[in-house]
Amino acid sequence: MVRPPPAAERPDKRLMPKVAKMILPDPSAAAEECVSGAISGILAGVLSAIVAGIVKGQSFGDIFGVVLLGFVIGFGIGAVIGALVGTAGRHVRPDFSIQNGYSPLVCGALIGTIVAVLMANIYWSPLGAALGAVGAHLWPLFCRRVDSVTALPSRPISEKDFVRDDTDEKAHHPSMGAS
Repeated sequence: MVRPPPAAERPDKRLMPKVAKMILPDPSAAAEECVSGAISGILAGVLSAIVAGIVKGQSFGDIFGVVLLGFVIGFGIGAVIGALVGTAGRHVRPDFSIQNGYSPLVCGALIGTIVAVLMANIYWSPLGAALGAVGAHLWPLFCRRVDSVTALPSRPISEKDFVRDDTDEKAHHPSMGAS
């Protein structure tokens, strides 16, 4: 029985995959910066809504509704701006990371300002900028903390380190039945 030859692969003539590959050659850049942007947007959206609602004298239900809206808007704006900044940075420099220097503070302040203006009004933009900058700075701190805790050991661990001989301990302990 003879198998037919495999069908020749046809080139992909769709436009969107080509455009997406030109815009975003490395999706990890967008994902990496998207998290930091989302955290700063959520922090700015939620906390600025709480502070603005308390200062304005709104009821608990109104504040709660605005907080939920602030969460959604903050996440959306933060994730999109973070992904755009990460993608643009990787186009300029292949080793770009927003986790160093003043970049996270500036991007977080931008995200926080946009979210605060959308949530309350222009008067709350300084609070939103401060909260967004703090939120963008929290993600690199968290990453450094996790990296330091999960660091690889300095020497290789063998199975001998985990397996021990219990016969010596039983022989010296009178309650284990050893004579």
